[in-house]
Amino acid sequence: MKFFLGYLAAAAIAAAAPRTLLLTGTLANTTAEASAPARLELTLDGDTVSARLVTSPPLTGTGALSGRYADGWCELSGTLDGGITVKFRGVLNARDFRGTYVATPAQGAVQYGRFDLTLITAPPEVR
Repeated sequence: MKFFLGYLAAAAIAAAAPRTLLLTGTLANTTAEASAPARLELTLDGDTVSARLVTSPPLTGTGALSGRYADGWCELSGTLDGGITVKFRGVLNARDFRGTYVATPAQGAVQYGRFDLTLITAPPEVR
C-alpha cells in the first residue's frame, strides 16, 4: 500500500503544470557601483527553469535565461541584448529570489553584482 501511495504522489508531482512567477526588485552592479530596477518572469517546470529578464537604466540587458532549480537553489544563465552573457545564482523561496550574478559583456571587463527580487504575483492563467 505504501508503495502505491508513493507512486501516486510521484505521478501527481510529475503531472503538475509549470508555474510562472513574476518578480521585481533591484540589480546592484558591485563592480560599477550602480543599481537599477529589474523585472524577472520565471517559469518553473519541475527542476527546469526558463526566464525573461528586463533591466532598466543605468544597467542594460534584456533577454531569455534558462537553468535549474533544486532544493531552494536556482541557477540561471543566458545571453542578453548586446551580447552580454550572464549567470545568476541564488535562493528562490515563496517570497523572493536573491543572490549574486556575473555579467560578461562582448567587449569589456567582467562585471559582478547581486540581486534582490520580490515575488509580485503569479500572472493570471489563460484558459
